[in-house]
Amino acid sequence: MNSGAERKTGWREAILDGDGLWQALRIRDALLIVVATASAALFLRTFVLEAYRIPSRSMERTLLAGDFLLVNKFVYGATTPRYVPFTSIPIPHLTLPAFASPHRGDVMVFRFPGAQGPGDNHPSANYVKRVVAIPGDTVVIEGGNVFVNGAPAPVPHLASGGARPFPSARFVGDWIPRLGALHPTRSRPVVVPGTDQVLRLSTDPIDWWRQLIEQEGHRVEILHDGRVAIDGTITETYRFSRNYYFVLGDNRNDSYDSRYWGFVPDDNIIGRAMMVYWSWEETVLPMSLPERLRAVRWPRIGTIVR
Repeated sequence: MNSGAERKTGWREAILDGDGLWQALRIRDALLIVVATASAALFLRTFVLEAYRIPSRSMERTLLAGDFLLVNKFVYGATTPRYVPFTSIPIPHLTLPAFASPHRGDVMVFRFPGAQGPGDNHPSANYVKRVVAIPGDTVVIEGGNVFVNGAPAPVPHLASGGARPFPSARFVGDWIPRLGALHPTRSRPVVVPGTDQVLRLSTDPIDWWRQLIEQEGHRVEILHDGRVAIDGTITETYRFSRNYYFVLGDNRNDSYDSRYWGFVPDDNIIGRAMMVYWSWEETVLPMSLPERLRAVRWPRIGTIVR
């Protein structure tokens, strides 16, 4: 009798142990799913896709303030994080191989490369503009119109302001930066620099290029006799180590772009705009749920960016 009771008790304990093991396996599987999902989301956000909000009117009517974009970070070569998360502490980073370089006409998202000025965004924010000129192209501005390699830069058919891309009066004044040196209504011809392009410092005003050279990690000095020293060595030439791009907003009447702060270096590029996944009218007023629904621009959702 006792042995039968003992066998029955042992069976119950085995069942209980089995239930505990099953629950432990379920918890482990759930944790694995959470970790795998978070890792996949982090990988996609770092190397493939990321979402951005359009805060300004500079790309109207191709992109509107209140549009939310999906950006392809993979195509131009994604970059690992440059800073410790939630801090400004820089860390070593790696750029993956690119599948394509930016082409004229691409709508590109990038980190702002210039100095603080009267722009449509804070410099720490990301910008979105259209690529107008690539390395080796010659840019000149005449009468507020932009010419690339002797031809007028194409104005996208949705662009605000039509075919007369004159800058907004709010950007015209004494604030003309060293880097761009492209007055928004007139300029001398400027070649967009590219990797291994040689600049003759004796034939170009050094202030025109000084900030670019310094951004590539060099120290520039102007000696008393007018000669230029880079990193302490007197030289008449400089070889660029990066590719640069000239970008404009589609709303050229109201865009803070390369006409004001200069070129975008390739290591500032984040990716190419793909699609508007959400859009609504921007407002600073608190809105009720019905008002929010009325503010949604339903026809723009799913729009491919061209």
